[in-house]
Amino acid sequence: MLKTIYQNLGLTKTKEIVISIEKTIEEKKIRKGDKLPSLNYIKDYFSVSRDTAIMAYKELMARGIIYSVVGKGYYLENENIDTVKKIFILFDELNAFKESLYKSFIEHLGSNVEKEIYFHHFNQKTLKSIIENSKGKYSHYVIMPANLKNVGHFIKDLNNKNVYILDQMHEDLIEYSSVYQNFEKGVYSCLLELKEAILKYKQFDIVFNSDIQPKGILDGFTSFCEDNYIAFNIVSPKDQIIVAKDTLYLTLDDATLITI
Repeated sequence: MLKTIYQNLGLTKTKEIVISIEKTIEEKKIRKGDKLPSLNYIKDYFSVSRDTAIMAYKELMARGIIYSVVGKGYYLENENIDTVKKIFILFDELNAFKESLYKSFIEHLGSNVEKEIYFHHFNQKTLKSIIENSKGKYSHYVIMPANLKNVGHFIKDLNNKNVYILDQMHEDLIEYSSVYQNFEKGVYSCLLELKEAILKYKQFDIVFNSDIQPKGILDGFTSFCEDNYIAFNIVSPKDQIIVAKDTLYLTLDDATLITI
């Protein structure tokens, strides 16, 4: 139990509780792993409602300062009270593009912002579990849904002002801030620039995995081929790929490129 709680700071009760905890940490009266006062203790000591006590603890949790254990209480996670934000980052998989993107986060978010990264590997159950376990523990959420559905349902309990969608957009995510690609237009435009070289081949095949790759890529590819009267074929990476003469191949991952 804390020995000292600071009061009369001329602030809202929620902020008063937060600063009291911060000062107690700063004075080394509580260390990482130590248990914090219960919500009832905070409620009684500050003469506030239980909801106010919860709000104060939620703010500290969102910054990664404390964490909760269901049925046991709250514990100190981080002694660095200068941490102002704790960012949740959920990518689909680790590859060169995602590694560069994560490095950019690190470079631009600053030293007083904590970042934790997770991967769902295109598995809906994994994505759902990771998001559910993250609720209330972060100040901001960056989520890359890939082509998985019902993500909007999984994140509906998060503050939509603090959720950011990356890479792909679905109808149930429109209300959230986002940066996403127009895969159809992008692929079509790129292939159009290469049209002269593509026309040297009799057939143009794309190796496409519908389980993990954006449908827009396939739409852009097929539209380009149809508009330019190019014979094409859609091949699954699960099929045996037989390299044929006068056929051009479009691959979307390194594994398929190595196979070809």
